[in-house]
Amino acid sequence: MSSQLQIQSARKNGAKSRGPVTPEGKAISSANSRKHGLLAEAIVIRGEAADHLAALSARFHGEFRPRTETETHHVETMILCRWRLLRVWEFESASFNQEIEKLAAANGQDHRTRASQSFKNLADHSRLLDLLNRYETRFARDFIRAHNALMELKAKPVSDWSDEEEHSVPDDAAPQPTPGSAQILPNEPDC
Repeated sequence: MSSQLQIQSARKNGAKSRGPVTPEGKAISSANSRKHGLLAEAIVIRGEAADHLAALSARFHGEFRPRTETETHHVETMILCRWRLLRVWEFESASFNQEIEKLAAANGQDHRTRASQSFKNLADHSRLLDLLNRYETRFARDFIRAHNALMELKAKPVSDWSDEEEHSVPDDAAPQPTPGSAQILPNEPDC
């Protein structure tokens, strides 16, 4: 527990701070509360709406409420996988629509026949459907893996390490037995 003198000293020192002064420091400080910007910059491609990703991210963070940085990483992996799944589905639809339009210009078949023929063309003459299927499977599997890991973490209480002593000892700081001395192992009786 802090003494009154320590509290007063901390307040006095805190009052001296006027925040970052350099442009670099101000840029870092301005990004402190930003949660989803870096994720958007990393995965949104031209033609996609970054605000849709931000909304998806907000929904996931609201639903799963990560308590730790590790939980946050799992939630962000889920967001990333979901966003990429949506992209795969959009690519698949766009590919079919493009092929259907090519067939519509070439002949006067009905829509269902053109859709069937476009599937056949994409399956027979392109690896696109195979690749999209592989990516869809991968992103779905990665989503489930991150979700399961998150649920395991959320089932456990979050440790409050702030009140605990240091729990790890560097290897070089551990006492080493001297040659010829008996080493007493933990949980062994002293003889």
